[in-house]
Amino acid sequence: MEEQRMLAALAEPTRFEIVRLLAAAPRTIGELVERTGAPQPQVTRHVQALEAVGVVTVHPLGRRRVAALDRSRLRGLADWLAAVAVADPADSALEQYERAIAAEEEQIAAGETERTIELDVDVPASPAETWRAWTEPAVVRRWCAPEHFEVAEAVVEPWVGGRWEIVLREGDGALHRAAGTARAVEPLRRLEVELSPLDADGAPVFRLVQEVLLTERDGGTRVHLTLRVSGIGPEGAAVAGGVRLGWEQTLAALARMLR
Repeated sequence: MEEQRMLAALAEPTRFEIVRLLAAAPRTIGELVERTGAPQPQVTRHVQALEAVGVVTVHPLGRRRVAALDRSRLRGLADWLAAVAVADPADSALEQYERAIAAEEEQIAAGETERTIELDVDVPASPAETWRAWTEPAVVRRWCAPEHFEVAEAVVEPWVGGRWEIVLREGDGALHRAAGTARAVEPLRRLEVELSPLDADGAPVFRLVQEVLLTERDGGTRVHLTLRVSGIGPEGAAVAGGVRLGWEQTLAALARMLR
């Protein structure tokens, strides 16, 4: 990459000092030798290296050679760095998750092992379409994952006692499994499922019950999700810390799909 070559050239201390000097004004090779204190052959090689990546232009003026910055190339590098530095929503989500884990650890240390989280989202679809999104495996696979995850497997049996299992896959291939059963099923209106995250041995990390209420409104559907978490131990802090944020992102994915 052009930017990488430029940054590598600028990283060398003497070259960086040459660029700093040229930022104030064009200078002859002799001036650069005097101001950097480096031997002339060395300064010449550094200027040539900067010239090779387009940072510096050397102007032969009779017997004098004057080095100047190519500011247009540097502005291109500055634009690239500015684009890299623009805030990414993923950065904010990562910070939120870190804070949530710390909060979970504090609550667990205080003996608080139960949580209730309530979330709402309005989706531009009928209750029937929204119900299908929660109860048909092929549709569930399209949306039921937070950002940077995908649904690898989905078992959805929408009747009381029916099996419920979701397996999420991260970008690095890591799998995260949650499983349980349907506890209450009122078609087009209410769905209650125990869907607890499992550890590597297949044991629940803690108990998670989710209740979904659908209400028709304004040509769409209000989805009210209640998450009841219980039995959280120290080993479950990282998973529990991601419940709210994960489901906020997942409900946003539901809304996008139905839109």
